[in-house]
Amino acid sequence: MRKLSYILIAALLCSTAVLAQRSQDYENLGSAYCPTCHQATCTHKEHKSPAACRAVDCAHTDNCVLGAASSCTVPLRKQPDCARTWFLKGCDYEGCGKYAEALAAWKKSVEYDPAQSEVHYRMGRAYYKLGRYSKAVESCRTAAYYRPGYLDAYYCMGNALYEQRNYADAICAYQLALSCNPSYAQVHYNLGMAYGKKCMYSEAICAFEKALRIEPSYYKARVALNDACRKIAYCR
Repeated sequence: MRKLSYILIAALLCSTAVLAQRSQDYENLGSAYCPTCHQATCTHKEHKSPAACRAVDCAHTDNCVLGAASSCTVPLRKQPDCARTWFLKGCDYEGCGKYAEALAAWKKSVEYDPAQSEVHYRMGRAYYKLGRYSKAVESCRTAAYYRPGYLDAYYCMGNALYEQRNYADAICAYQLALSCNPSYAQVHYNLGMAYGKKCMYSEAICAFEKALRIEPSYYKARVALNDACRKIAYCR
């Protein structure tokens, strides 16, 4: 009877230890994860509370603090093939400016779920930051394939093509972006710059004017417009 009591006590202690470890695991996740759905929450200062939005749905995605990359260790240990978790880990690295590490995490994410347009777009943006423009174009094209009409993917693709001095294709990419949202002043400005590189000054002037109609205080567009007007006058 005494031996049975020892066994029961040992089992109870073991169960308590397991529960304590599980509690510690979830505590280690920190505020970067919702305890209910284990999804990252936005901690952008403009939001009233961290629960105001979810990671990829946040309007301030670029400025969100999704938590330290180490916060992903627990869910990865429990479910290493979770595409969502690898995506969040990559976002953590991106937020720290560690683009190579972010790419490694996002590549793991698309291994488990290749059709994630958001991940492919972020990979394209990271490649662009690293100066790997061909890879940036490839990733953005993949993002647009899985999500037709993906404005940000077209815009990033246009920027990468522009850096490669492929101005004709950059113009096409910017036009695709504007077909999704014609009220994007930055895209009109970049389109004007690409037209300028092709010596298409009339088209460039039109693009800069559209940018200024959307955003009248756009100083760079104003300067570029004046420059294009001088060049077209000189050509005449």
